[in-house]
Amino acid sequence: MKSQQANTPKDTGRLALSLSDRWSGPAPDTAGNYLETQAPAVCGLLCWRGAAGVTGLCWVQLGLAYLDFVQKESCGRCTPCRTGTHHMRDILARLRDGAARPGDLHLLRALAENVEESAWCGVANTIRDPMLGLLELGAEDFARHARGETCPPITTAAWMAAPCRSTCPAGIDCPTYLFQAGEYMPHLATATVRRDNPLPGVIGRTCPHPCENNCTLIQADEPIAINAIKRWAADHAEGLGRATASTGGWELTEADTADPARHAVNLTGRTPTPPAATAAGPTASDAAPDATAVHSRKHVAVVGAGPAGLSAAYYLARAGFAPVIYEGLPVPGGMLYVGIPEYRLPKAILRQEVALIEREGVEIRYESRVGRDTTFAELLDEFPAVFIGIGAHAGRGLGVSGEELMGSMDAIDFLRRVALGETVEVGERVLVIGGGNSAMDAARTCIRLGVHDVTVVYRRDRGQMPANPWEIVEAEEEGVRFHFLAAPLQCEGTTRISGLVCQPMELGAPDDSGRLRPVPAACDPISFPADTVIGAVGQRPDFAPFLDTPGFVFNRWNYLECDEHTLMTDRPGIFVGGDAVSGGGLVIEAIAAGKRAAVHIERFLSGQPVVEDTEYLVRRVATLLGAQDSRHPLPLNADWGHRAQSAVMTPAARITSFAEAEKTLTDPHAHGEAKRCLRCHRPLVVALSNR
Repeated sequence: MKSQQANTPKDTGRLALSLSDRWSGPAPDTAGNYLETQAPAVCGLLCWRGAAGVTGLCWVQLGLAYLDFVQKESCGRCTPCRTGTHHMRDILARLRDGAARPGDLHLLRALAENVEESAWCGVANTIRDPMLGLLELGAEDFARHARGETCPPITTAAWMAAPCRSTCPAGIDCPTYLFQAGEYMPHLATATVRRDNPLPGVIGRTCPHPCENNCTLIQADEPIAINAIKRWAADHAEGLGRATASTGGWELTEADTADPARHAVNLTGRTPTPPAATAAGPTASDAAPDATAVHSRKHVAVVGAGPAGLSAAYYLARAGFAPVIYEGLPVPGGMLYVGIPEYRLPKAILRQEVALIEREGVEIRYESRVGRDTTFAELLDEFPAVFIGIGAHAGRGLGVSGEELMGSMDAIDFLRRVALGETVEVGERVLVIGGGNSAMDAARTCIRLGVHDVTVVYRRDRGQMPANPWEIVEAEEEGVRFHFLAAPLQCEGTTRISGLVCQPMELGAPDDSGRLRPVPAACDPISFPADTVIGAVGQRPDFAPFLDTPGFVFNRWNYLECDEHTLMTDRPGIFVGGDAVSGGGLVIEAIAAGKRAAVHIERFLSGQPVVEDTEYLVRRVATLLGAQDSRHPLPLNADWGHRAQSAVMTPAARITSFAEAEKTLTDPHAHGEAKRCLRCHRPLVVALSNR
């Protein structure tokens, strides 16, 4: 066993820290300051980097809590983790009980180093530094316990971080569901995902997967296809897109989605058997639920059936509430339905997963728009709590003369009309203004509508485009052309668009986003002929129904203000999340906001203080300590395998229809890809002061 330098204790004031420099993350001084100012409820912790704690902390109890958590999370397959940590726990238990043996602390140190050297995954192969920190900072506490003294119980909380999981906005336990997928247990993997994301099949098709950018294997340029495996598991577990899934599920019909009670979800892997008809009529189990039990559930209003609203409603229903969603559209999903084209997210997939959410007890009232069909004041009178999860359904104008002409439209309206089956006449020449995903969606939709001349005009260069890189590549493959460093000046035409005048640009100093700022070049404007100009330069929510609500505060960007940790507005009982707070963000960010709101709505309705829930606090502490960048260096010249690639239709086939372009991983590819995961778990246990 190679010798390793012990952690160096560091006193930053309230907290003493002993953090190893083997891991990326803030320096001890910085970490201590973060914990002091941003997580004052934390009075001690053990993590992959080491230990921290206040004077008087019972380190024995904290160490026991850490080892209990490791034992709970252990898969039990490797002896060092299963048995070694058990022996370490026995040592601390003897200390706690005043029955320590000579040499126990030396044995604890030796076990920590040996377990780290030989354990397979991050559950236990990160145990050295927290145990050495425990020994460094807890020496006096150990001595007290060795003399037979005891301490009052402490309150602890635990979370299993990982570079990928801590990067995911929803905190989905990627290593665990990858392990389950590698064991060919898609139902269990999907159940793991649904703890934090009720739309795994949707996210498996739409997420830009920031988690993969922090995968340890990115050092070998072969990160795990985390999102593709999520999609594979959901498709198998929920029978998505299949007439009859080999693992049990089946495709919903329109009647099923209209009446979710008709659809029995099968997550057992067994072929569903319909109940036999009897002359005696319905059995007791077939009878309607007890009305008293139903009405005893507190109702919560949710405004918007987009990803934030669906997520909030799902987790509220799981917590025993009766959420009612008010949706202005005749379809579920909000921007998922009307903003993401069919070739990226089939509507049948979305409807299936929404039906599963409805089966949890969620009621969706379609074509019930707040501000048109009911007022927000009426919701406040009827419901004890409200979640506002409206999407960014309004496009931003180009801000140039002539954009009121026929043939000028924004991408959000264009995509909505196509999604709802309306006929949209765009002519033969289309210009799409912008460089984000909405611009790519609009351009690629035009190609599928039969337009042969589609050009994306963007004021920066290709490297500055915010769209997903693969969307840009696929747009080019389908025939979309790009003109960079050009900004619109004027739409030409009399009654209808005939062209667009643009100012050539060049890149200057970086702006607030870190991208190079486009500035006008010293040359004459240029003109592009066009029948239609589609603006894709941003989107915003419509807050008109909420403007007169007492207690609401809007920030300088005209978004609703709320507590960043609880999502409650200045008016108690009203919560907000998703695009209503951040603008047009990621789908997974909206889903995460919905769950966060549901957790804190439950606190509000149960009479608890509406403060940051412990799970979110511990997750935030993991991020403060550098969990996102806690990758360990990979050995040189090792074979880490090759990333599995999902099959994609050829460009010639893609442009002929709106059929889903990317296919689900095959079973062998998904199984082999999941097996490449290194399970870079990073255990974290914190001790909490009274909150």
